[in-house]
Amino acid sequence: MASEVKNLAGQVASATGQISGEISRMQDVSGEVITRLTSINGAVTNVQGSVTGIAGAIEEQSAVTREIAGNMNTAASAVADINKNLRDLSDNITQANEDAEEGIAMYRSHQKS
Repeated sequence: MASEVKNLAGQVASATGQISGEISRMQDVSGEVITRLTSINGAVTNVQGSVTGIAGAIEEQSAVTREIAGNMNTAASAVADINKNLRDLSDNITQANEDAEEGIAMYRSHQKS
């Protein structure tokens, strides 16, 4: 019976050693997984920071584009006003020329009489 207990104790010790080795290898793999996940998390954080920066730049560019569009609309309106004023001025000059020609004709007509 002592030899059976001794043999069983040896088997238990051997199994315990194997289990201990497996646990050690699982701990090593777990440590490597944690290291790689930490690295991946850092890369994701960097990408997220870049995306946030790009989104901010796009928003700023959109705001500038809206401001430029508003300024262009204001400029176009001002140019339309200037064109209208120039047409009015041209019409007034034309009318003044017609009035002057009529006045000259009347003057010449009175001169002949």
